[in-house]
Amino acid sequence: MPLFLFFAVIIAFMYLVLVRPQQQRLRKQQALVRSVAVGDYVVLQSGIVGRVIDETSDRLQLEIADGVLVEVLKVAVFRRMEPSELAFTAVAALDGEEGETEETEGSEDTEAGVDDDSQAVEDHELDPARDGGQEKGAEGDRT
Repeated sequence: MPLFLFFAVIIAFMYLVLVRPQQQRLRKQQALVRSVAVGDYVVLQSGIVGRVIDETSDRLQLEIADGVLVEVLKVAVFRRMEPSELAFTAVAALDGEEGETEETEGSEDTEAGVDDDSQAVEDHELDPARDGGQEKGAEGDRT
């Protein structure tokens, strides 16, 4: 009899510690997925943030940037963003736009034909001192 009682207590403990919390998380996730509506901002499990544009029975269409739409499964929704978080995201987006402006201004050099990466590769190929004075392999031997 005590052995039976011991196993019953172990099984009850396992249920309370492992199974029940998982079931509660699953119910909470299902409720979140059912409550997502068009116009909500959501965060996916991958970390992508977007606004719900359209929804079907098992999929959502999100706008993750101006004019950029992606279709995802509803089960990929991690959480809904609160309005207070949206203000922070808008500030971060504005900071990102300023960075894009700087990159755009700097890209004029690339358009003019001066590309730092390609120039460095050409310098390396033309500088025999970098190779220790050794001749090129198969490329240099061809005539």
